[in-house]
Amino acid sequence: MPQFEETHDSSRQYPTGSAASSGHPPELICSEAIYSGKSPLARSSLPGTGIVVEVGAARPPKFPLGRLVITPAAAQVIPADEALSAVARHAAGDWGNVSQPDWLTNDDALRHGDRLFSVYRTSANETFWIITEADRQVTTILLPSDY
Repeated sequence: MPQFEETHDSSRQYPTGSAASSGHPPELICSEAIYSGKSPLARSSLPGTGIVVEVGAARPPKFPLGRLVITPAAAQVIPADEALSAVARHAAGDWGNVSQPDWLTNDDALRHGDRLFSVYRTSANETFWIITEADRQVTTILLPSDY
């Protein structure tokens, strides 16, 4: 099972625009993504939950996730099974609760290797984001307030 670590990475770019504007990196808790053959398979868990999800087992991923990370605030608010289910949706190209123009932007970003941005809600109606960087090295789960 992957170990989680805190890290600070000022080289990462986070969403910009009306929903998020600071561009500051959140504090992160990290796990590793693994690759099985040609198809990326992320095996991830969240601390203290015992929940492990293998992205790609049910829905083939459309892109590599890189390291899967979650901010401490998001880990406090988002149930682990809901976070990891959303990661599986994100990896399969289901961008969640984004607008139609943002959905099309993500589809284009998927084809051209740009940053991918999804929006989901927990069962308690808490909004959270999932971002995969353009270089596909890191996928981050965060709250809008982590910005």
